[in-house]
Amino acid sequence: MENLSEFKMTSYDWYEEYELKMGEQNLRDYVNKVWKGLLELKLGESLDVIENVQPERYDLFIKIGCLFIQENNMNYEFNNQYTKIRHRYDAQEMEKTLAFFREKRRENEARRYGQGTEGGFDGAETVSTPLSDISED
Repeated sequence: MENLSEFKMTSYDWYEEYELKMGEQNLRDYVNKVWKGLLELKLGESLDVIENVQPERYDLFIKIGCLFIQENNMNYEFNNQYTKIRHRYDAQEMEKTLAFFREKRRENEARRYGQGTEGGFDGAETVSTPLSDISED
């Protein structure tokens, strides 16, 4: 099995290098083409880099894919060999799920600590320790 992990993004220096090689507009056009293709992947679908990208573009494509993921598209991932990128879950659905669990946590904390308790953080009771009674003589 081929391994393309050597092309993963480790810094942002590559962008300027490719801008000089390709020209600003050509690079932007290719970046937009890659992002559009990734955004069109349906939930659970993968794009096979080896089958869909010309070998001379592996480096650039993978770096653009890494940038795409870092730019708030965490619902995509490369496999360990960087030969496939997958749309692993729906970001809006994940946010709904996270919001649901956050709300359940708040409800549980409110039940645990009691609502309206004075003097603490998030309804927690303030505890006096011996150090709180220290005063200068």
